[in-house]
Amino acid sequence: MEKDGWRLVECPNDGLIYVDPLPTNEDLMEFYNSGKYFHSDDHGVGYKDYTREKSFINMGHGLILRKISKYFSKSNIKGGPPRKLLDIGAAYGFFVELASERGFEAMGNDISGEAVDYAKARGINVVLGKTKELGFPDGSFDVVTVLGVIEHWHDPKEEISEIYRILKENGLLVVLTLDTGNFLGRGAVKVPEHVFYFSKKNLIKFLSSLGFKTIKTSINCTFFSIEEFFFHLFGRLFKNGSLNWLERFFVGFARVTHLDRVPLPVIDGQILFICRKEDSTKKS
Repeated sequence: MEKDGWRLVECPNDGLIYVDPLPTNEDLMEFYNSGKYFHSDDHGVGYKDYTREKSFINMGHGLILRKISKYFSKSNIKGGPPRKLLDIGAAYGFFVELASERGFEAMGNDISGEAVDYAKARGINVVLGKTKELGFPDGSFDVVTVLGVIEHWHDPKEEISEIYRILKENGLLVVLTLDTGNFLGRGAVKVPEHVFYFSKKNLIKFLSSLGFKTIKTSINCTFFSIEEFFFHLFGRLFKNGSLNWLERFFVGFARVTHLDRVPLPVIDGQILFICRKEDSTKKS
């Protein structure tokens, strides 16, 4: 299978889909530091305007934090010592900021210098670099979140193994990614932005092999502005730009009628996985 000049291979054993050959780490670093990911005019790549989407993005983040908080007693979140949370691929730090407001001692990291600078300028604790490069001590965090990130990684096994090391015993790993086991997830192929495409079944198996027991999965709801929604929709269906005039019509109508301020909830093929770190003696 090919997509936009990239070859995609499906593993016959477990159905994992991946780009072959994989982009190099240098290619990925250049892509995410090009300035084109968070503010893009290329349909289907990144975001139309990431900063403008903050309030909509945080609606989804709020739902995820509510699910995470259920695994800690109220005394741990309010009044007790704060639970430590690391958000990997934190981008502009929206999730980190919201988690801090909800009682977590939260920080994030990202490989995009632009994103980290944005977060730091607003007092949000996001640092530059890959997780393994930052040298966190063993058992540093109660929760590690990987929200819409695992599909971007050059080496998911290495990254998840590092998360296992820095999580406390019985700590939580929270992963949000597309599920190629449904037609929505399978239709959201975006290369080279996404290089690995998991299904619910093979991701549970993959995480289990690295010491994580999946204790909860749920269908995710993403919130978009009207403009961002049509940017992604037309990117999937009409990337050649032949119907850009129709997209402009819908966006213009939404602005005139103020519908651009209304959040649009979308079931977009993503699944949220909440996983528990198992005892190291149980790792397969």
